[in-house]
Amino acid sequence: MRGQELASSINAASFISLSPNLSRGFKMTSICTHKECFFAGNPQPKENFTNNKNRTNGLNAWCKVCRSNDNKKNKPKWQAYNKKYKQEHKEEIEKYEKEVYKEKRKELLKTWKHQGAYYDT
Repeated sequence: MRGQELASSINAASFISLSPNLSRGFKMTSICTHKECFFAGNPQPKENFTNNKNRTNGLNAWCKVCRSNDNKKNKPKWQAYNKKYKQEHKEEIEKYEKEVYKEKRKELLKTWKHQGAYYDT
């Protein structure tokens, strides 16, 4: 009964439905077709945003174009950082990779045999 009262008091143009959510009462689903990009600040269709299940509206804050431009702009910076990190921690990385290979060797051999390659077990 409470859900029907809420549904009748809310403007139908701004909300599609009220669906029960046991932990939080009622969850309202908006019919908005646009979202504002956090970086650019301009409203865009929801299709221009990637999904993010951790956010309340299910979409990332930055649109695809802004995220792509930011990634391209910062790519050399992150490549330099990764290269420096790998040089400084070379022994640790090699040790970790050897441990992982030892743990998963049998699974890898099964996969390789299944794919038609022959390796001694």
